[in-house]
Amino acid sequence: MFEQVRDIIATYKRIDPKSVTMDSALVKDLGLSSLDLVSLVSIFEDTFDFELDEEAIPKISKVADIVQLLEEALENN
Repeated sequence: MFEQVRDIIATYKRIDPKSVTMDSALVKDLGLSSLDLVSLVSIFEDTFDFELDEEAIPKISKVADIVQLLEEALENN
């Protein structure tokens, strides 16, 4: 799951996938804005065919948070 998330983020930001780690902070390390995060959530929802609870978005601060949310969402479907 991490590799897919990493590749989506790297493609979106046009950065080297090696610069994206589980511990990467989305804003501080990867330079994402809140709009970027909403756009990425939409991409993840389309890619993995699920809907993320909008209340979860403010809780996402690291790549690991995205991976965890995706894994939980996919387990529940």
